[in-house]
Formats: sequence, structure tokens, C-alpha cells
Amino acid sequence: MFVNQNILFPKHADKSGVRTIYVSRHAKTVGNEQQVFQEWFDYDLSTVGVGEARVAREWWKKRSVSRIVSSPLLRARRTAILLFGREADELDAGWVELAVPTLAGLPLGDAVRRMPNVLRADGWPRFDASLSGQHEHVLTVAARTVDALRRAALSVPAGSNVAVVTHGAPLFALLTVAGVGESSPVGVVGNLATVEVTVDPAAEGGWSVVAVHHPLNKI
Repeated sequence: MFVNQNILFPKHADKSGVRTIYVSRHAKTVGNEQQVFQEWFDYDLSTVGVGEARVAREWWKKRSVSRIVSSPLLRARRTAILLFGREADELDAGWVELAVPTLAGLPLGDAVRRMPNVLRADGWPRFDASLSGQHEHVLTVAARTVDALRRAALSVPAGSNVAVVTHGAPLFALLTVAGVGESSPVGVVGNLATVEVTVDPAAEGGWSVVAVHHPLNKI
């Protein structure tokens, strides 16, 4: 556990009951296929990515979703439309990708070589990254991601489900903060990965992630 969960999940009065939040990484983009560091650049989905979302939609058709939340970036919004047949109910900037403006648009290999303290060799963010004014620290990503998770949970009544479409770094940070870790298998259709997060706002001592499941493994 890298972050104090009681800080990230503050107490909220009169908010009892468990909520289920489905958190998905967007489908494959043109930028993914070009192997560039996308950051906040608005790459659209590729033809392959559109196909991934259509496959995953078959799983979603069997489930009731009370609310759809998306990162405001195009690739997340387009994935949400393909998954659910409509635009997201809310765009929440807490779910945007890791901000490293100096690397945006660079080939992934060049980005890793330029900032090995921020990115691992495989392009994923490093949780042991040193603080720097040139990029958003990964722990900041974790804090804003879990705060966004809290907002999503509070946006619906107890017993409801929320679907969130986000990016790789917030999903990675959420798994790490929840104590699941990156090695845990995630439900995957190509680039589109999904986890099912059960959240209890009324847990003793503050908010709590009750469980993390990987539902798309059953597709």
C-alpha cells in the first residue's frame, strides 16, 4: 500500500451502502498503434480499437449501469459511446491520463529514455518516481483517481453501478492503491481493460475499497 487509504477515502455522513464502480481503460487508439506517449493529446480510436469496444459491449449489454463517467479526452469519450450507445453523463478530469507535457507525442521509446525516472522500460509510470516540476507525480495521479472514484460513488444511490472510462495510469494507480497490484490479471479485450471495484463509503475509519474483480475475463 503506497498511500494512506483513510486520507484518500474521507468520511462522509449519511452515505451508507455499497456501490459498484466499473473502471475501464479506453480501447486502442491511433497513438497506441503508433507507439507514442499520448499524454493529453486527443488521439482517436483506431479501427482495431473500435472493434475492441464492440466486443466488450456484448458484456455490458447484460448489465445495468446507473451512470456513465468519462475522462474528457477523446479516446475515453469515444470508447464510452461505443460501449454504452450514448455519451457519458459526466466528464471528470480526475480520470485523465498522467500529465507529462514534455513527453507528449514522442515515440514511447524516446519518452522512456528521456525520463527513466518517470516511466519504466515498458512505458508504465513508476511509483518510485522522483518529484519534479516537469511532470505530474504518480502519487498525485493516485490521489486524484481515488478522489474521482469517491465522486463517482456519491453520484448514485447505494446498490447502484457506475461505469467509468479512463486511461492506463489512473487504472494502474487505482489497482496499486487498492492493494491489488499491477500483476493481478485485469479483464482485457485488447487495450480495453476493466476492473470491478466495490466501494463502501460508510466503512469504519473512512472510505474503503471492499474488493476488486476482473469481470471481462468471462467474455
